[in-house]
Amino acid sequence: MDRAPAESDARLALRDLSAFVDSEHNSVPCFYSCEISTPPRTLIFWGQPYFNFLLVRRRSLAIGSECHSLDESPIFRIEAGYLLKAIRILVACPTLTHAKFYFFHSWGAYWWPKRYVPPGFEDLMSKFYSLLKSSPSISCFDIRNSVTDVSLYCKDLPMLVCENPRLETLIVSAGGPNFVVLAEALAVCLPRNTVLKSFTLRISIHDYELNRDCLGILLRPFTSSLPGEANVDLKELALYLQYSDGHSTDAIANLVCRNTTLEKLDLGFLKFRSCLKDGKSSWREVGRALEVNQTLKELSCFCDLAALRELLVPFVPDRYGRQPNTTLSTLRLFVSNVVNEQWVQTLVNSDNLGGVLRDLASALELNTTLKHVQFVYEWDGYLESHKDEVKYITDKNLWRVEFQIREILKMMIRNELRVNTSLESFAVGNWTLLRVGTEWQTSYRGPCLREQTKVTCLVEYIVKVKMTP
Repeated sequence: MDRAPAESDARLALRDLSAFVDSEHNSVPCFYSCEISTPPRTLIFWGQPYFNFLLVRRRSLAIGSECHSLDESPIFRIEAGYLLKAIRILVACPTLTHAKFYFFHSWGAYWWPKRYVPPGFEDLMSKFYSLLKSSPSISCFDIRNSVTDVSLYCKDLPMLVCENPRLETLIVSAGGPNFVVLAEALAVCLPRNTVLKSFTLRISIHDYELNRDCLGILLRPFTSSLPGEANVDLKELALYLQYSDGHSTDAIANLVCRNTTLEKLDLGFLKFRSCLKDGKSSWREVGRALEVNQTLKELSCFCDLAALRELLVPFVPDRYGRQPNTTLSTLRLFVSNVVNEQWVQTLVNSDNLGGVLRDLASALELNTTLKHVQFVYEWDGYLESHKDEVKYITDKNLWRVEFQIREILKMMIRNELRVNTSLESFAVGNWTLLRVGTEWQTSYRGPCLREQTKVTCLVEYIVKVKMTP
């Protein structure tokens, strides 16, 4: 059986952490990212709980590309009693730009009673935020919790968000009971922050549901017109809610209609529920809200098939030639055929997919402002976003769909896209149309398409089609 690290081991871990931060990487200027996490259940030592620290050195401020990484540290195991000393080491680093705090099972219900509060934990988190707010360089903070009572770690979150003048990106993944405490904390700190540019909130699914009142509190900084309640500086908002039910879509419609400062909105749902209200899709209100909104430039949205036509209405001119929404330039639509936790076969049928794409084609023919449109679909375990994990498509229905998409795109190039002058790219699943000068390039970057003994590998397949005026 493993034992808890001795005091000398804890001090050694601190020394090694400090040495990694202080060391130079071949005299190349570098920036640091730090991930602090509680270990999985299988690695728990009996006795004092501990945290894993992992640091990555980068040559660039940006963290989006792995090629910018110089090296990474070993995992430093820091006992809870030494956590604040380790944070002081990190805060003293003038080039620490990104901090992640992942709060997983070792602090949760697996080895503590469900509602048990670790002694001194709330005080520890308060001091943690107090130290982190004094960092001279941190620009992104990412905190994730999967099982613990959310109120245990969010009460002092406003201390970091409101008092650190350099924090531009905040990512919160929350789960567990008492979510309203987090909603109220965010409703207080977001209006007071004038530096934050991007905020992402992911709400996990556990044994509770986010009710209408709690969702209203959460979105208040983005819908209120009162100076003390509204955030007017945030430009990017990503919301990943639990369900796409009626009250969620109503809240989203209210957000889109009333907000006048957001430029990028990313909407996702962990599970789909029927969005019918009085026999009509509740997404109709979201479509009407897009007719009013004149500030959003980029919208990504998970929806069901019934919502697609409602969301396209604001981007099509009426019979008088007036197009309700002329400011949005990028539209991404993610469609799932999982409704009420059951698979529905409407999208699997290639004829239905063809009808959806023809609706998109008709809208794009008349639209004069959209520049980038993407349509991502999911069916029967084949998700376009996981295409890199699939080498071959052997299912005959999926094989037919891929080739049907190709034929529809060819027809669009010959017809609707000859009329459209604004669109620069159009992606459907694995297929992409890209306007290059006076030509459209068609590319396929997906699994090889296999039918019986005949194999057609279309990876990196590119065709150029010249547009005729």
